[in-house]
Amino acid sequence: MTQDFILFPKIGECSYVSCYCEENVWKLCEQVKKNNPGELPKCYSVFVSNAGRTVPLWRQKAGRGDDKVVIWDYHVFFMHCVGPNRCLVYDLDTTLPFPTYFHKYVTETFRSDLALRPEHH
Repeated sequence: MTQDFILFPKIGECSYVSCYCEENVWKLCEQVKKNNPGELPKCYSVFVSNAGRTVPLWRQKAGRGDDKVVIWDYHVFFMHCVGPNRCLVYDLDTTLPFPTYFHKYVTETFRSDLALRPEHH
């Protein structure tokens, strides 16, 4: 990951409030705007929810059990595209590394609809 442009080198330097993922992502966006405004076109706030407002996410700090699963009504994370097909996810609520490549994040945070109850699709 050293060859990619890292926006937030240390998770401890980021503003964080538990259970306020949207506020945390807003603060990350503010930090990019202030320190690296040229990177803003490559940054995204990603909002995840469903019709039932019951989204299971694995590998979350607030999660339970070995898989650290939690069910949120929604979740927001920050994404920075660093090259063609190369995006980094910055999620202050995950137990995964900060940042994590998109493919690893999606694979370990979400499960296929085939493995979920219909209300969680």
